[in-house]
Amino acid sequence: MIQLICQTSQEIGENKIAISLYDSMEAGLRAGSPVRVIGNKPTVAQVIISDEHEPGQVLMGATMRINASVSEGEEVQVSPLEAKVLQKVRFQPLAAGFDEQTLEQAVARLKDIYVCKGDRFVIQLNGEPVEVCATRVRPNHGWFVPETTYEINTSIKSQPDSPSQISMAQRYCRENECGI
Repeated sequence: MIQLICQTSQEIGENKIAISLYDSMEAGLRAGSPVRVIGNKPTVAQVIISDEHEPGQVLMGATMRINASVSEGEEVQVSPLEAKVLQKVRFQPLAAGFDEQTLEQAVARLKDIYVCKGDRFVIQLNGEPVEVCATRVRPNHGWFVPETTYEINTSIKSQPDSPSQISMAQRYCRENECGI
């Protein structure tokens, strides 16, 4: 396990983190390895390694920071994770107004990523962001591959009118941890 400082990066893809070559060697991580990331809550990610990144820092995109519940400058722990293949995943939209076909197309773009229960994904589809949450994952985390069975729960409450009114899917994603 290594402790790193979160840095913001918009160049890092969904559910990925970038670390230095030095940090990867210290932690025994390889490019593409799944890792457990613990900020204010645990999640999982895939590692990108580059000698251009400064040791002691971890670059994270917006969605990854949401999943780990951290802000720039906060400390996170990164440790190796045994890779598994997911058997089944249920996705639920975090915003109203998407039909089943649109959600199906969005989720189809999520292949070959590491997923944890409660993870959020923002998928660009026809120039529009489609945000979904993994609300049920069997086992609790693993590789989402073409052979993984998935379902889409299209029901969602309307967008919250105020910060105190949060949709069921958003509340679920915020309150539940990976169980890893």
